[in-house]
Amino acid sequence: MVRACMRDIQGIEQQPGNAEDHLQGDIALAFMQHWQATGDLIWLREKGFPTIEGLAQFWASRVDHDRDGSWHIRRSMSPDEYSGNSSDPVYTTGAFEDNRSFRNHA
Repeated sequence: MVRACMRDIQGIEQQPGNAEDHLQGDIALAFMQHWQATGDLIWLREKGFPTIEGLAQFWASRVDHDRDGSWHIRRSMSPDEYSGNSSDPVYTTGAFEDNRSFRNHA
């Protein structure tokens, strides 16, 4: 038996502005952990870094800078997709920072 939840029926998850940016964070985390587990520098150079670089460019396109020098990820959905959109969801912000840091050190 297939059950639809109310969000599926209402189409809330697919409305404009629902950016599930945490998925890019998941991908970056998986790539970082793969390299940490294997230490494979050839894989990092040929496969890992191009993807990490692309994800870092994605994050740069999603960040808003405020006058005080801070940055924010606005209109983003956290892994708890039932919470809806918010600014600076904790997981997404942490994933952005990890991706940026890894990209700068890889």
